[in-house]
Amino acid sequence: MKEQRLEELFNRYINRTATEAEENELMLLIVDPELTNKKEALIEASYDTIPSEYVMSDAQADNIFTNIIPRQKPVIRISWKRWAVAASIIFIVGASGYFLFFNKTGRKNEIVKTTEPAKDVEAPKGTKAMITLANGKKVLLDSLASGTLATQGNVNVRKTIGGQIIYDGSSAEEVFNTLFNPRGSKVVTLTLSDGTKVWLNNESSIRYPVAFAGNERKVEITGEAYFEVAKNAGMPFRVKINNSTEVEVLGTHFNINAYADEASINTTLLEGSVRITNNKKVQLLSPGQQARVNANAIRLIADADVAQAVAWKDGSFSFTDADLPTVMRQLARWYDLDVKYEGNISGREFNGEIGKTLTLNQVLHILAKTHVNYRIESGNKVTIIPENK
Repeated sequence: MKEQRLEELFNRYINRTATEAEENELMLLIVDPELTNKKEALIEASYDTIPSEYVMSDAQADNIFTNIIPRQKPVIRISWKRWAVAASIIFIVGASGYFLFFNKTGRKNEIVKTTEPAKDVEAPKGTKAMITLANGKKVLLDSLASGTLATQGNVNVRKTIGGQIIYDGSSAEEVFNTLFNPRGSKVVTLTLSDGTKVWLNNESSIRYPVAFAGNERKVEITGEAYFEVAKNAGMPFRVKINNSTEVEVLGTHFNINAYADEASINTTLLEGSVRITNNKKVQLLSPGQQARVNANAIRLIADADVAQAVAWKDGSFSFTDADLPTVMRQLARWYDLDVKYEGNISGREFNGEIGKTLTLNQVLHILAKTHVNYRIESGNKVTIIPENK
């Protein structure tokens, strides 16, 4: 019955005779997992009869995606760049927040055989983050209710109802805390004693004084963090990334991606100005620019994709010309996965966004549609295998 209704509404949509109510009903049926095969059969059968307004270039699709689909919704966009596609079929599913992107390739999108886990892996619903206090005591954030977590000198550490960590107070002496956010944990928000706000991604840490003293504000990070620095021209804010790289700001919004398993340390500026120092090399950034530090060199990206750089903070995975290992590294941090590869993995590129509220199975099924073959083993182990296996 549902298949018949899907076909009826699909044909009305393609023939431009569907009412607004029927379009909304169609969008709900399109994302029904029981109708996946029927939906794909309808799309393949209609390639040659799709009205011109439903067939778009990648640039037009990007424009629709950027300006129509809100980033805060759970979004899926799939692109098959490997086949150098010139046209695409667009479906915007407003009711569910899904954006489905089908390329007009003529190639059948066969279902890739996969092994499903006994139990699906849910997106993180809480935080596993931990604060190590100056005295060495470890505080697991999810185990405590809102209120005061600790008092260190004249500084109170408290947790809000929403889970944010806030430091209040001042001290003439710098004592340090470390906040660590492991894999499989929600993003953690921290407000430092000067009012600076920090968002900490998975598998990341920040070491900071409970109160800033002296003539500078200095913190150290690993992994990825987004900063909204409180302005204080007389007390520069510095982020130390490793023994050779540092970011200096006066008051600004910026993102630092400094995972050890990524090819470069990327600093993306949204507002204000920052100065990147790597050994003796220096690079100033203006809003919209990105600095990539790699092998003692700094490469400037003048027109960076700022929205992509901070998509993790806003609830999405975002990819631009990303290879499969890059995609899987992000998934591994979010779902706490152990990812392995069998044989040679093709050099395809992925573009678009996937909402971080989806389960692991849902995300892997999306990748399977792009001919990514995988096997799920015991625990959270995922093996990527070549297409011909």
